[in-house]
Amino acid sequence: MVSAVSLLMEGLNNAKENKFEQSVCAIEEALGMNLTPDMKKAALMQIAISLSRLEEYGKAEGYLLKRLEISRDLDVLDLLATVYDFMGDKEKALEIYKEISRADTGNFRALMRVITSNEERDENEILEMIKYMDTLIAEGKLRLYDEAEIAAAFSSAYEAVKGMNDVDKALGYYDSYRNMLSPEERKTNESYRDMLAATFSLTIYSHHHSNEAQIGMMHEIYNLFKPTHVNSFTRCPSYFRDIKIGFLSSDFRFHPVGRFIFSLFMEKISNSGIDYYCYDTYQGEGDSLTELLQKNAFKYVSVGKMKSLEAEKIILEDNLDILFDLNGVSGGNKRSLVIRRLAPVQITWIGFPCTSAIQNVDYNLADHTSDPAGVSAKFYTERLAYLPKTFLCYPFLHDYSSKELEIKEAPVNKNGFITFGAFCNPFKFSPETIKMWAKVLENVPGCKLTIRGKNMLPGSLALKTVKQKFMANGLDITRVDFLPIGLFNEYLAFYNEVDIILDTFPFNGATTTCDAFIMGVPIVSMYGEKHVERVGFSMLKNVGLADLAASNEADFVRNAAQLANNTQRINFLRKTLRETFKKSPLGDTSSFKVDFENLMRKLHIRYHLESGINIEHGFSKKNENELISEILRGLHFIENMFYETEDKNLAESVKNALYLAQKEFLKRYAGEIEKISPEFLKGFTKYTEFYGKNLSFSSLKQLSNSGTDMFKKII
Repeated sequence: MVSAVSLLMEGLNNAKENKFEQSVCAIEEALGMNLTPDMKKAALMQIAISLSRLEEYGKAEGYLLKRLEISRDLDVLDLLATVYDFMGDKEKALEIYKEISRADTGNFRALMRVITSNEERDENEILEMIKYMDTLIAEGKLRLYDEAEIAAAFSSAYEAVKGMNDVDKALGYYDSYRNMLSPEERKTNESYRDMLAATFSLTIYSHHHSNEAQIGMMHEIYNLFKPTHVNSFTRCPSYFRDIKIGFLSSDFRFHPVGRFIFSLFMEKISNSGIDYYCYDTYQGEGDSLTELLQKNAFKYVSVGKMKSLEAEKIILEDNLDILFDLNGVSGGNKRSLVIRRLAPVQITWIGFPCTSAIQNVDYNLADHTSDPAGVSAKFYTERLAYLPKTFLCYPFLHDYSSKELEIKEAPVNKNGFITFGAFCNPFKFSPETIKMWAKVLENVPGCKLTIRGKNMLPGSLALKTVKQKFMANGLDITRVDFLPIGLFNEYLAFYNEVDIILDTFPFNGATTTCDAFIMGVPIVSMYGEKHVERVGFSMLKNVGLADLAASNEADFVRNAAQLANNTQRINFLRKTLRETFKKSPLGDTSSFKVDFENLMRKLHIRYHLESGINIEHGFSKKNENELISEILRGLHFIENMFYETEDKNLAESVKNALYLAQKEFLKRYAGEIEKISPEFLKGFTKYTEFYGKNLSFSSLKQLSNSGTDMFKKII
């Protein structure tokens, strides 16, 4: 009979070799035998650790609570707090971190978790924590912590200073942590990799790293997050059948991502032959927008509280053709799923306005203003896929006709001076932005600037930090009103208090820009090379205000001053901009959906053509009207793709593949089609022969009629 000791040792050794399932089995059996108190303590702790690594957090909690009945050791409490964090029970986690920090005042990790987890932060505690952190760094005492503790300490410090809008110090902690690790440690340390991704996100907001440095970080992230496994796919591509598109996100709620993505979900039923699947990774409660998405999606699944492999299994079983990652490196991401490739084509979009730097992500969506061909590619690890007008669309989800949100007269008419505004995340207040704004105030006599932003409560540490930053960069804060952002309808109503919005640089606004347009307020923007520096330009162009986008600081200041002096134009835009926006590519959800779905079909077919995969030529509809509609849609799509491509070899491949597809299609399904519609079979046969004999790359490039019209003409 195997002894309890040998089973416990087997479990411990299995855990060392990352065989956590075997470890759990052995220790469970050992716990059913007579163990000494010390052995039982070790067994309970190890089984909880192994279960945590298997993402079985509920079971891990049970064993940790049993372990704490023996003695309330700090390492056990720390693991339990971490388990509660993963379970989404922040209140229980916070109470345990408080207990640890009271028992061990030198436990820096617990102290910072208390500070960063508590929404009602004591700012004096934050200042003391930062002072303590800086002392430890200066004296080199953080070397006393093991690797995991160092990572946790720096992560918490980083989050704390982000909360007070201190970009310099946040990035400084990242640099300190990086310098503590050798090049080899950086390749294997998971905490470093996660913090690198978070820091990359922060550098996009600011100009604290050059473009070259950001490109270097992008490639480092790409090389560090290597896939451990890549799934293969059995669902054959088709010109004719419906295709399945999935969206993976933590933001299917009243969040900028949720609002932008809803442009594709305005109606439940689509005749486009594309089905939309949503995989919600958020662990909290949804809201009214979540309910709308649940109602209108073909399928909606909450996977936030699932183990990664369980979520992966569900997504793979849906046999998607395309999967979108809507998080990138932003918070709440499920990078571990995307890396393993859950669809033949994977695309990043909306959630993070930059490259995902994730292997196995194939495309990033763009438009030709946001990402000019030949200019932007160096900032991406993905290929750019271009939508014809705009890379995103912002649907009207509110009753803007309500009294609260009606557009009022421009403030300049009653004030006698211009009120500029900026409603954005204070992280976007880069030195370049503040200096531009300061020059605008100098060039527009008597004007004021109203700033509304996150965490900017009167007397708060975050507001104090922002004011110091403004003064250090030459802006007269006596001419600036600093206010919190407020609830959503309050925030929208604030636009009635400003005449012109000043955009930020290098990170332009997006959601706030759309909201400004809807409330009749124009923006002045500056653009550069990268996507985040060109979003304002793209949006202004789409509402016919491209002249308000500048390529340099001097023109930005000049544009702002000229618009400020043109009250007639301000008043005209006040009355017309909402309707202009609604009819523009930014607000026209129907046109955007057509453009989006056409692009998706192109990427779907392109993947299989480039991969040399045979195209399946079957169809899925069973009655006459559906069959004809499906086949014509497939022909229309492929011919349009053929017209638009500039790659002659690819175009010839498409043409040849289409001809062979049609021949094979007829060979396989002539009998079935004849039963449904003999006339359609006759016309389709005639069309196929005409296509194969008469059409070439050059002649097709000259055609302007659609595939459907051409089909009808030939038959």
